[in-house]
Amino acid sequence: MKEFFTPSGIYYRISGPGPQAQKTTLVFVHGLTGSASSWAEYEKALSKNFNILNLDLRGHGKSKRFKKFGEYAIVNFAEDIFEITSGLGVKNFVLISHSFGTLAALEFLLRHKGMARSAVFLSPNFSADDAPTAKMAGMAVKAAAKIAAILPARTKSGRHIDYSKFPNASDWDMKLNIADIGNTGLRTYFFCLRHIYETDCADKWSRIDIPTLIIHGKKDTVIPARHASGMAKKIPQCELVFMENGNHLFVINEARETIKILEKFLDAQA
Repeated sequence: MKEFFTPSGIYYRISGPGPQAQKTTLVFVHGLTGSASSWAEYEKALSKNFNILNLDLRGHGKSKRFKKFGEYAIVNFAEDIFEITSGLGVKNFVLISHSFGTLAALEFLLRHKGMARSAVFLSPNFSADDAPTAKMAGMAVKAAAKIAAILPARTKSGRHIDYSKFPNASDWDMKLNIADIGNTGLRTYFFCLRHIYETDCADKWSRIDIPTLIIHGKKDTVIPARHASGMAKKIPQCELVFMENGNHLFVINEARETIKILEKFLDAQA
């Protein structure tokens, strides 16, 4: 994998060059407080048959830390994906995203139709939750984001965490959360979290017009499995697969099984 940065400071890495360019490209988008290293096992397993493009979302991993709340709007993450893919001339690719990254992927798909051939959403953020507890959590996040905004801005980029050091992590694994949030920084974390709570995209999923795969853990305690069922009903060309023992982090906990499901979906699209 060769590493690069966009002019705006977004980190990405790609496999190649040479014959790789003739293969279908898989574009990976990680979740909140994660980084490109979330997909390490996927790079190893899939790089033989696919070209891989893996990036760090803005404010995450080795990408630039932005200072203002508005700079973490979902549309900006989507445009970062566009800046990289269009700059490389990558088209007809498969867009694979996890958790918070699914919001960026959705926005990208709607703004730049025709670039991706299919989409895969893992533990997707379906929509804002109207439950009283969710509204209370949203108010708390908004307050925390305001506090984070007055704290000294972090300018130094983070690193890539080795997730193999956190086997079978729970959704609320303290050691992993401390490592992830510490690496990302409180400002980025709470700014992104606030945008999640303030984003209602329930009516957008039905506008996806390409083959789509949703994979969701039945034991996900961050985003309930019922959300995936509701989301799948809205997308015209959608396949839904549940991971029986998967939590929100099955992407790293059960990478091998997830890769097998991905390969089956990708083979069907060939």
